[in-house]
Amino acid sequence: MEIDSKAVPRWKLWAQLIRLPTSMTLIADALTAVAITQCEFPARSIGLLLPISLAMYWAGMILNDWFDLEKDREQRSQRPLASGKISMASAGLAGWGLLIVAGVVCSLAIFWFAPQRWLHVLPWCFGVMLAVVLYDGPL
Repeated sequence: MEIDSKAVPRWKLWAQLIRLPTSMTLIADALTAVAITQCEFPARSIGLLLPISLAMYWAGMILNDWFDLEKDREQRSQRPLASGKISMASAGLAGWGLLIVAGVVCSLAIFWFAPQRWLHVLPWCFGVMLAVVLYDGPL
């Protein structure tokens, strides 16, 4: 039985696109990273790490479907992009926007809170962004 796209709330479509249930593992990973590193300011670290990590993860999920649209139309036609329930333009704006904002926020946060480490950590921020794009796109 086909579900009418008007019957499905938009937030559920976006939750499906970003694979919301799998985000819980990312939260656990971020909390574990803070615990393992025994950072000096755990609350601040968690407050920065969680939103940045979620934004990059969600960007990766959106861009995965964005890059794989034709394959998904053949193999996973029920996905929000493949079914046309979310437009490519909206998904592109959300995916690329989240990735860029997360990278900029990551860079600024490091510069603001740990300027002595900025040049050491900055490549990691952009490395994660590059890995997301390479994995979702050409690779």
